Amino acid sequence: MPQQPQEISGNSQAGQIERNIVKILQSLREKSDFDNIVSTCDDSNRTLAHLSVQFGYIYLLKYLVEWRIDLKVADVSGLTALHCAYLKGDRESIRILLRAGASPSVKDKLGRLPRDLAPEGLDLEERLMELAKYHDTTAPGLTTGHGHRSDCTQIPKLRFSAYPDADGERTMYTHCEGCGAIEIIKGHNGQPLSVSTSYH
Repeated sequence: MPQQPQEISGNSQAGQIERNIVKILQSLREKSDFDNIVSTCDDSNRTLAHLSVQFGYIYLLKYLVEWRIDLKVADVSGLTALHCAYLKGDRESIRILLRAGASPSVKDKLGRLPRDLAPEGLDLEERLMELAKYHDTTAPGLTTGHGHRSDCTQIPKLRFSAYPDADGERTMYTHCEGCGAIEIIKGHNGQPLSVSTSYH
């Protein structure tokens, strides 16, 4: 469950605004059309999820996905909340949205996937996170779905994830700079191989 409103964003003005939005929405939860209320759009067809990402309202975003806000909604430019999170380089919002089922394969009106808008360096790491989550290189919408292209002349490079997991392990994967394929290296048990980053 998301944290309680009194713990949201401290005592800053932004935190007070975020807290007030959550309280207002909580007061409307018993209404039969709450699902429509929580997914209401502004004049640019942006939902509260879009605005939560824009203003950094992480805890509000957690409430919204808990309340099943429609994450498929795109604004007038075709940008979903996930597009906005990638554009901002907001890793926490990206994780929340992906975990809630936001699609990484939806394109905006210029034909761009959410990860296409990511700052340099973020795209590669987030695609790896998606792969690690699903343990599947055929997940829809990922450029890794095709694997290393047979007509690509580049040799994939061995890499390690930039961020260790809770056990201090970094996932091993290959990345081809030619065709963009990313593939997690798996052991005989089918689980991703990792290397310890702990030093004794």
